[in-house]
Amino acid sequence: MARVEVEVLTSYLERHAPRAVLLAPGPAMPTVDAAAKALDVSPNKVVKSILFQEKRGESRCVLVLATGNGRVSAVKLAKLANLRSLRLASADTVREVTGFGVGGVPPVGHAHRVAVVVDPQVLAEDFVYGGGGDEFHMLKICPADIVALTGAMVAAVVDDNVTV
Repeated sequence: MARVEVEVLTSYLERHAPRAVLLAPGPAMPTVDAAAKALDVSPNKVVKSILFQEKRGESRCVLVLATGNGRVSAVKLAKLANLRSLRLASADTVREVTGFGVGGVPPVGHAHRVAVVVDPQVLAEDFVYGGGGDEFHMLKICPADIVALTGAMVAAVVDDNVTV
């Protein structure tokens, strides 16, 4: 199925983000460290896309984009998204909402409209690398394009005291 996901993302990029580049450096890159190593860049340039959902109630979701070295604060994110409490979304929910599997979720081109929050550290970079549809592809994209394409809110959601 990953091939289909990459084709869907490629089609989306051709229509909406022609400056973005889909890369396939070779090895699988299911983690920030693996992606940074494969791309020969700092983890700050690698953006992780993490889907959270409400613990109870309607199970609304919010996607957060943070630099690879930052740890997202679910408490800060819940306040910003006006949700009571959050948990990481299940793999099934990630696929249903974004259209992509865990480890390959791109920062743009999701299957369904989802609230997106981008940490300001992402905007400090001229370009970043995010998931490219599967664990073998990465998307090189300008952070401003991410915000424009997703209608993202820019807000600090990384815990300043902890890095991952």
